[in-house]
Order: sequence, then structure tokens, then C-alpha cells
Amino acid sequence: MSKLKNLKGLLASVLALSFVGIFDSGYLTLKHYDTSIPLKCTFFNGCDFVLNSKYSIIFGLPASLYGLIFYLLVFSLALVFLFSKKSRRDIIPSLFSLSILGVSVSGYFLYLQFIVLKSICFYCLISAVTSTLIFVLALIALRVNREKAK
Repeated sequence: MSKLKNLKGLLASVLALSFVGIFDSGYLTLKHYDTSIPLKCTFFNGCDFVLNSKYSIIFGLPASLYGLIFYLLVFSLALVFLFSKKSRRDIIPSLFSLSILGVSVSGYFLYLQFIVLKSICFYCLISAVTSTLIFVLALIALRVNREKAK
């Protein structure tokens, strides 16, 4: 029973982090589509440059929209795990796989910011930290889930 509690605690943390990601990427997506909303970038001066670079649009859509979809999927998986009465074992590997995608894309965007653009977007850093923490928690949850199955 304690391993299930551990999993629930881990997934509750993932749920909270995904909410942060939804808020962060949602704000950037809203800003992309509504230019009347001022972009507040208090810690670094590169937000506008990064968010208006050619790398910020993928297949005609803002990268932040893909981030929003990612965080909504993570949020949904964590929610189903926490509130489903049925078997939840398959959710953890799915969440882990999704988190690998998230942390990989974040790594690529960090590379673009630091090496290619030489500019830093505070909101992008929030997303990178958030997706990295989700990855770490999903990895731990995967290990706990495997131990539980034994």
C-alpha cells in the first residue's frame, strides 16, 4: 500500500508541475496570437527575440502551442492515474515516454537559445525546468511501479 501512496504522491507532483507548464505555455501561446498582450520579461532581455525567431514556429504553429499540448497530455495522464478506480499500471510507462519527449525538446530549445540565438527567454527556462522535473518524477514513478509489480 505504501508504494501506491508513493506513486500517488509522485503523480500529484507531476500534476502540479504540469499545471505550471500549462500556465507558462498557455501565456506564450496567447501572447503569440494576441499581440496586444505585452510580453513581460523581467529577468532576461531575450524573450521577444527568442519568441519571434524562426525557430519559434514549427509547421506553421508556435512552439508554445506544442508545449501546451504536451503539458495538457501530462496533466490528463496524471489526473487519470490519481482518480481512476481501474488499473493504472499502464499510465506510468506512457507518462515516462511522454516525459522523454518533453525533456528532449526542451534540451533542443535550450541549445537554440544558448548556442544559436545567444539569447535567453525566461518562460522557456521555466518550461525546461518544469519538463525536466516531470521527467525525473516520471522516472522515479516508473521504478516504483516496476517494484510494485514484482
